[in-house]
Amino acid sequence: MLMPMDDDKAYPATEVLERLEAQQRQLEIVRWAAAAGVPAAERKGRVARLQREHGNGVFAELVFALTGVRPAAGQAHAMWDSIAEHREAMTRLLGRDPGVRVAALDWLGHRDPETVDGLSVVESTALRGVLQRAVADGLTGLYDHETFLSLLEKELERSRRHGSPVALLLLDLDDFKRINDRYGHPKGDEVLVETATVIRNTVRLMDIAGRYGGEEFAVALPDSDVAAARRSAQRLCRAMAGRFSDGLGVTISIGVACFPLHGDGVAALVEAADRALYSAKTNGKGRAVVAP
Repeated sequence: MLMPMDDDKAYPATEVLERLEAQQRQLEIVRWAAAAGVPAAERKGRVARLQREHGNGVFAELVFALTGVRPAAGQAHAMWDSIAEHREAMTRLLGRDPGVRVAALDWLGHRDPETVDGLSVVESTALRGVLQRAVADGLTGLYDHETFLSLLEKELERSRRHGSPVALLLLDLDDFKRINDRYGHPKGDEVLVETATVIRNTVRLMDIAGRYGGEEFAVALPDSDVAAARRSAQRLCRAMAGRFSDGLGVTISIGVACFPLHGDGVAALVEAADRALYSAKTNGKGRAVVAP
């Protein structure tokens, strides 16, 4: 289980990566234990299984992975039950399942507004602190190139074990050289930072986003087939197209590839996504193309 890190302490890159991988495992457990579309009774059974296998401490980890708040061991089980009940109440009220993360943050917001105001809905407090230390791109705060590829490899390993798909998006800012040449590199850096913000605000909590290099970004989408990956890519294209109002007209092109359909490993998946990105660039830009 992931333990909190001391913000004032430096950690070796290998240990940081291990902790990031542990965070992804936590999110995988939450996805399994509280999956949308699974009857509430079955979800309770899954949580009971986790309790039998890992003890009552699992509830603190589930709550922490969802909210960034690490409850006391004696309170965690009751908090998880309250979140589950709140989710059912929201489902009845909305006529649809809002998902466990939305329910958890909404419940916490009603219970402790000051705490929830300080949370990041994209990354937990612990994960954000880790990123600031060793494995983040210095400009955008997203995972750096090597860390992203390492986490993607771990995601593919889990996919092989469980038979679930994983999608890769390669994103490239269109005509970025024009922005640097016309407005200068400081403006180009602003665009890169804003692009990272768009990605954070658009992808899901469990998705893995990184700066791949230069003006190119990458996102790994666990449990996403071709159709789901295409929808995610199209959302990103729309979000970027409407982001800038100062005449820059910034757009992104995206190449989409899915494991195992388009490649049996990281290198093959990246190559397939890169070919799709090239197709997006040469067929009008500002669009998403799925690898053939």
